[in-house]
Amino acid sequence: MKNIALLLVLFSITTHASSWDEVNSPANMNRNYDYSFSNLPLSGSLDQKNMPWSDNYWESDWGGISLRWKSLTDDQLDPDQAVPVDKPSLFSYVPPTKSQVKTMTKDQLAELSPAEKYDILMGRYDYPTVKSERARTGPEMKEWQGICHGWVPAAINNAEPSPTEAVNADGVTVPFGATDLKGLLSYYYGVPAYEYARGKRQVVRSGSFLQYLDQVDSFDPFTWVSIVGNSDVYTNGYSIDLNKMED
Repeated sequence: MKNIALLLVLFSITTHASSWDEVNSPANMNRNYDYSFSNLPLSGSLDQKNMPWSDNYWESDWGGISLRWKSLTDDQLDPDQAVPVDKPSLFSYVPPTKSQVKTMTKDQLAELSPAEKYDILMGRYDYPTVKSERARTGPEMKEWQGICHGWVPAAINNAEPSPTEAVNADGVTVPFGATDLKGLLSYYYGVPAYEYARGKRQVVRSGSFLQYLDQVDSFDPFTWVSIVGNSDVYTNGYSIDLNKMED
């Protein structure tokens, strides 16, 4: 009877399985893939310096890289433990002012989020990265949403980072843990570089000028570049005339 039940389960799984659609086809990455199982190697190895590394996918409902992850317990960070976390509180902390940063100990600075540390390193005590992450994420978002699409290329293209320290222009030593650096790398590939590759732009009209913000520069959302000319000439990454786009 158990064997019959198992067969029914397997049959149900196979009958409901769907084939690759156009969007998810591996051919989008490489049309020369060999799909014949009998031709695939049964063993292999990878040079240690090119070994992909593990990381968190920086959940959007936890604030992405604006999460002060060191303030959470191991049980809270473990998704299998399901320890309750007050999600709104993750978005309510106030980043330290410049004067506060200068009086903080290294241990206190280590407790900050990757976004805060990056902004401090850049001397941006108005915290544009924290603000942009809070605008991009929210406690109401789905728990599966994050930047796993950034983590994958980050882990493939970069050696696993080690903890490091960097000094900003004000002489503040910012301690970056390996997890902070992984988060920043994942963020780069998953947000600004990803949006740039998709051709997304922020566009506004100002008289005869078109002003656009390249998403690659989204760490500094106040940097605008003016383009002189007829709007019909310029198109976004989806080949839509700018004069037909919503502002």
